[in-house]
Amino acid sequence: MVLSLLNLVVFAAAPALPEHAVGGAFLSRETKTEVELTLRFDQAVVTDAPALPAGKAALSFKPKVAVEHEVWLWDSAGKLINLGKPSFTFRFSCENDAGLRAQAIAKVMVQKAQLPRALVPVSNAWKVVGFAVVGSSKTAVRSWRSTSRSTQSW
Repeated sequence: MVLSLLNLVVFAAAPALPEHAVGGAFLSRETKTEVELTLRFDQAVVTDAPALPAGKAALSFKPKVAVEHEVWLWDSAGKLINLGKPSFTFRFSCENDAGLRAQAIAKVMVQKAQLPRALVPVSNAWKVVGFAVVGSSKTAVRSWRSTSRSTQSW
């Protein structure tokens, strides 16, 4: 019994962000020379997303999320910059009538000089500056624009 449980743990797939996943990009902090962005991907786009533990344990549950493709920052005018492969963790985000929700979250520092244009928050309350796409496919962007934004929980 113990051996079979051990095998289950060893061969369980790790959470990952697949190519074409789309998430939100939020302005966290800004200085004269750089900006800190928080990238958030809803649990619905994370493959092999683990179930969150119940109670207070959900707050400290932060497994790593694999990213095999580079993440690109986009805004309403188009592709901005390659953010590389940031280090994502899968974190509790809220609890509501639908149950516990989580997101893959990463913080990224970007030099302002590397940006082809200034980041302009779409919303002052949330400081949304654009969206992050895993991989550089225009197909992912077209499908994101055609979906209802109300279904995205960034």
